[in-house]
Amino acid sequence: MTEPERQGLFGRAAGALTGRVVETIPPDVILDHIDVDALLDRVDINRVLDRVDMDRLLARIDVDALMRNVDVEALVRRSGVPDLVAESTGRLAEGALDVARRQVVGLDTVLVGTVLRRPLAAAPAALRETDGDQHTVSGRYAGPISRLLAFGLDAALIFALFTMGVAGIDLLLGVFLDTTLKGRGDSTWSVVAAVVWVFVYVMTTTMIAGRTPGKAIIGLRVVTAAGFTLTAGRAFVRTVALPVAAAPLGLGLLPIVLSRTRRGLHDLIAGTAVVYDWGDRPARMPAPVSSFVAARTAPAAPSAG
Repeated sequence: MTEPERQGLFGRAAGALTGRVVETIPPDVILDHIDVDALLDRVDINRVLDRVDMDRLLARIDVDALMRNVDVEALVRRSGVPDLVAESTGRLAEGALDVARRQVVGLDTVLVGTVLRRPLAAAPAALRETDGDQHTVSGRYAGPISRLLAFGLDAALIFALFTMGVAGIDLLLGVFLDTTLKGRGDSTWSVVAAVVWVFVYVMTTTMIAGRTPGKAIIGLRVVTAAGFTLTAGRAFVRTVALPVAAAPLGLGLLPIVLSRTRRGLHDLIAGTAVVYDWGDRPARMPAPVSSFVAARTAPAAPSAG
């Protein structure tokens, strides 16, 4: 028998024996007796990788089919990146808004407390944050600059929303009724519509949130004079009394600048007050302003002798 024949016969015998061993012995028993760590220690990974043709391997991968089976949106959600971006953006926006609010509070403090000699008084005890922080002004009566800026923002929003509403109504009339609002801008109905819109805007936002959008941006809130949450009735009375306070050359608004509680005529009629309130964060004044105020209000040291 030649050498190749002997090797072939030995190979066939070994194969048959291996097959019978595998059939006889369960694979789990074989795996239980294999030391995988020792086996991997004896494998030269570099030699294995050197024998792998990466170009051929990548060429056999259908990237399009692979991506079709991947839920990219779910993968991104699980990565936490959207939550991280949203949280970072929210904190950045809150920080920028708080910086702007501090400057407004500082202007109020300097104008009213220093120039006009009317320091910002504390609101009722139920609204005050007694955390001992001299920078905190939460619950103090809002000054005239803060309230003027809030009024300006509300006026801009009222005008913009009213203009958009008129444009939308005009479009609907043209589509469904083949008519238009052009040429009716000077009619009595347009004036009535504008007045009604202003009333609804101010009353509903104040009734629901205790503040108009302009006040919310600046960080103000309307409360009762006793320091409680504003009721619907008081919100209605305050809205009705607002033009009464502004009508006589704005004289009804002067107490906002001159009085200790910064309550205009409409606040006095409705029994309300406007205070600093930044929601879940304490309202603060800039540190230099608070230090300046503290220095001015500190009691004088007793003289020697």
